[in-house]
Amino acid sequence: MSASHPLALIVYGAGLSDRLRLIEQLAASVPRGEQLAVMLTSPRLPAAESPAWQLPVAAVVATSVGCPCCVGAVAMQVTLVRLLRRSQPRRLFIELGDAGHVARAVATLIAGDLAGFVRLAGVLQAHHYGDAGPAVSRAPRLLQ
Repeated sequence: MSASHPLALIVYGAGLSDRLRLIEQLAASVPRGEQLAVMLTSPRLPAAESPAWQLPVAAVVATSVGCPCCVGAVAMQVTLVRLLRRSQPRRLFIELGDAGHVARAVATLIAGDLAGFVRLAGVLQAHHYGDAGPAVSRAPRLLQ
């Protein structure tokens, strides 16, 4: 990993499609040509035609390991390390399906074995706003 570690942003809340839409909007706000990666952790992985697979990113990794706090903690860490090594992203979006997993995911990124590989930029909660999708008013500050 280079001296400039990727910024990680955790997205949780609402439904899976709302979280993916928020990630899509965040990805669109990142400077062109910058390497992005997305890690999906929801048990209900999107179908092949989902927008997640068309995101403008270097890599999309889907893992259905169960709870990333308990039984899936090691699998999540291993998957993140592989994702970081293979795609070497500048930005990393981590999708979490449940607010109950946020504290453990944050601890894993800032104090766990991954602390030397990524910098946590923030945590965003996706909300469902109908067809308009989730709001991202705080995103530009978090991504810098």
